[in-house]
Amino acid sequence: MKKLICSLVLCAGFVHASQELPANVSSLIPKGYSVLNFTQGNLNRDKIDDAILILKRSDENRDNYTEESPKRPLCILVGQEDGNYTKVAENNNSVLGIFDGGVFGDPFSGVTIKNGYFSVE
Repeated sequence: MKKLICSLVLCAGFVHASQELPANVSSLIPKGYSVLNFTQGNLNRDKIDDAILILKRSDENRDNYTEESPKRPLCILVGQEDGNYTKVAENNNSVLGIFDGGVFGDPFSGVTIKNGYFSVE
């Protein structure tokens, strides 16, 4: 039974990590950046999923930066009826960087969308 539970947990994590982005979301990612997190949920309560997209530098790791964490843009995407997304806002200061957690490591753990609002954790 323990092996079954462990297998299910590992498979669920793999499926989440391999989530594909909608085609027009991929076109919103600037050169030199990759996706740190993509979370869908209803932000404007119109019954169409919206999304929060958090980007990171493609070369982001602890060895490439010694003094200051690179910016991690947060993009708010509003869902359209055709399944595409429109970027309505971007902020470069909402998500803490890779060094901003000090000895505790990278402080970013995810995004939650619930009841029309989101939080960066």
